Amino acid sequence: MKPLRRIDLWPVWRPRYDIVRRMRALRRRADRLVADFDWARCEGPGYWNWKLPLLRHPIEGASARQAVQIGVAQLLVDTAHRLIARRPADLGDAKVVVVISLPDMFASEICVFFDEAYRASFVDRQGEEETWTPRTTAW
Repeated sequence: MKPLRRIDLWPVWRPRYDIVRRMRALRRRADRLVADFDWARCEGPGYWNWKLPLLRHPIEGASARQAVQIGVAQLLVDTAHRLIARRPADLGDAKVVVVISLPDMFASEICVFFDEAYRASFVDRQGEEETWTPRTTAW
């Protein structure tokens, strides 16, 4: 008699998801983003964004750890600060914004706005669940 075929959505063997390795890779990708960002190429559409290149479960949901979420949020802020420092002088009106979405941290991103009217329409949120908390920094 042949054994029955196992049909399982969650296999017994799961690939290793090492968060330390993933955070190191995220830092490398952020470094490449800052080093290789082409301001002239992105200027046309009025908006550019960089979403988190991570899986969802390490940063949100039941398996998310607060230390990882804090590390990801700080990495987004640091990357945006470095992008601001490398902004060309002729694009002084370009705004670099970090959107940290809580508790849905997977939706967090870095946005670069080249058009002030587009940024104003993007920031115009009126719903109870859509609140913006602007942060001033001493940089």
